[in-house]
Amino acid sequence: MKRSLPQSLDQVGGMRAARWFRESTAGQWDNFGPDAQREQQDRAIARYGLADSALEWSVASSGWTSAWRTPTWEAMVASAQAGAFDVLVVGYVSRFLRNLKQTLIAVEDHLHAAGVVVLFADERLLSSDPSNWDQFVREAHEAEAYSRKLSKRVGEGYAAKRRRLGVPGGNRAPFGIIREGKPSTLRVDEAKVEIVRRAYELAAVGQTDWEVAAATDLAKTHVGELLTNPIYAGRLRTGEPAGIAPIVPPALWSKVQSMRELRRTRTPGRIVKRNYPLRLRCSGCRKFLYGDVGRYRHPAPTCAAFIAATPTVRRRYSTGHDKRVQGHSYPRNGTSTRSASSSKRWAASTITRSRRSSVGTTIVRPGATRSRWRGSGESAKRPVACSRRPETCPSGSERWPSSMPKSRPLASQSRLGVSRRRRS
Repeated sequence: MKRSLPQSLDQVGGMRAARWFRESTAGQWDNFGPDAQREQQDRAIARYGLADSALEWSVASSGWTSAWRTPTWEAMVASAQAGAFDVLVVGYVSRFLRNLKQTLIAVEDHLHAAGVVVLFADERLLSSDPSNWDQFVREAHEAEAYSRKLSKRVGEGYAAKRRRLGVPGGNRAPFGIIREGKPSTLRVDEAKVEIVRRAYELAAVGQTDWEVAAATDLAKTHVGELLTNPIYAGRLRTGEPAGIAPIVPPALWSKVQSMRELRRTRTPGRIVKRNYPLRLRCSGCRKFLYGDVGRYRHPAPTCAAFIAATPTVRRRYSTGHDKRVQGHSYPRNGTSTRSASSSKRWAASTITRSRRSSVGTTIVRPGATRSRWRGSGESAKRPVACSRRPETCPSGSERWPSSMPKSRPLASQSRLGVSRRRRS
């Protein structure tokens, strides 16, 4: 049964209070912001006679983009739905969230539905007070508006910095590059630049990120960042020229991107991981395999037993083996590596060719050269049968149009009608 909500601050006395703390980053959490929020909460709990339940949740996450997706937020909502507290005390509105939409969803759909109200200590607002609804929504709107304006101004500043100095945003310079001075400039780190060049040379001959990481003594995540950052080829990710000379030739950088594309196993977008009751294990190392676009893949690093057991797969529409780099994986059916999307494209192109030949756009005669006729109007719709004289052509067929280059028909074609030739 849904609990009734207090309609004013005078009705919250004696109710159980829990606390919510939020800062945008971990660095801000180390300052005095959380202490200031706690003092606001202490005064509100004492002022309105609330019972402190000793429950509290704290998170360092953006209130505009991600705080409501964190496990801490989910734990707070779950406790509210379980009836662990009655009032959630927040220092001030912007410490709850900085997203108007998510604030209203959280308050109206989750907390109020569970019989929990939100008390904003600094503004002295109660989320369930109908007389304060306008002010509550206005405060939430202003909190998001501030974040949007700040984001725009920061973006404009970074863009001006990139155009003027060719320096990327952020505080950490890419590996092998040093950021120094104010305003900051870039220079090559001579102690690490050879590692960058070696990583690109290894990746260009087809080595995976794990193999490059082992050869260069770098973390795999660092290798991925290093091999995809265009600053090493002399330009920024946003397209502006970098404020440093290319460390590797642009042609080598492009080749590495092509090699990485051959090993790419998923389409761009968010990675979704699911747990299934039935799972496959590698018989060599007993690790669980995972499915990926018609294949079973081994988690890195791949064990020697899995690599040794890789089957030889012949392509369905080719006489040779599949030359593409597939990574350490097995096809599920073990017979073909053509993906569903490529099969659809092949089928679509076959249908298109068939339709073209039916309307006279492309005519292919077996054993002869290919001729093209791009007509217009009614002539483009007439079936083209053979090049024989009208009195000797089969019934219903037409001569070659005068606009089409004539070629001498083969003997077999003179004896066969167009329908039998088309069959081949």
